Amino acid sequence: MIREVISIKGKEYSLRYIIRNMIMYEEIAGVPFNPSKTLNVLLFVFCVLVCNNPDFRLGLNEFVDACDEDPSIFRAYSDWMEGEMERRKLMIGEDGDVPADGDKKKGSP
Repeated sequence: MIREVISIKGKEYSLRYIIRNMIMYEEIAGVPFNPSKTLNVLLFVFCVLVCNNPDFRLGLNEFVDACDEDPSIFRAYSDWMEGEMERRKLMIGEDGDVPADGDKKKGSP
């Protein structure tokens, strides 16, 4: 599991991709995560921070304000998420199947 940090208002927080992030998002939003809207993405980032950092004390509005004040927060999250999705794609494979031990990926000699 990739563990990265993000700095918000001078404090570092962990970013981890765990199922609890999705559960919290779905509990708050009432629907599964869909990154088609900025609000959805900001709410998901907020859930990632809350789920992985017991000391995270910003409310959602304060978090959005912090993102407005410092656009690098959202950029850092985006970079982390891109890397996490790429890592998961490599682990699972393009077709969604988890490769069995000893199996070669498609196109490998």
